[in-house]
Amino acid sequence: MVMLQEQYEIEASITCIREYCKEHKVFAYNDYMDRSFNRSLDEILKVYYSIDPEFNEDPQDLINY
Repeated sequence: MVMLQEQYEIEASITCIREYCKEHKVFAYNDYMDRSFNRSLDEILKVYYSIDPEFNEDPQDLINY
């Protein structure tokens, strides 16, 4: 259960980070940095998707969890 909780927390955190960056236009003037940052976040998620392919991608469910 701890691993599942950790997965949800990481997914929710990454979703929040991406939304924050988009809303505040963190990378508005540097497209390369935006792509690089998102690729790094995707690599983190790949670890958890490989462990649990059914890993929930709905941000609202993760927030409510």
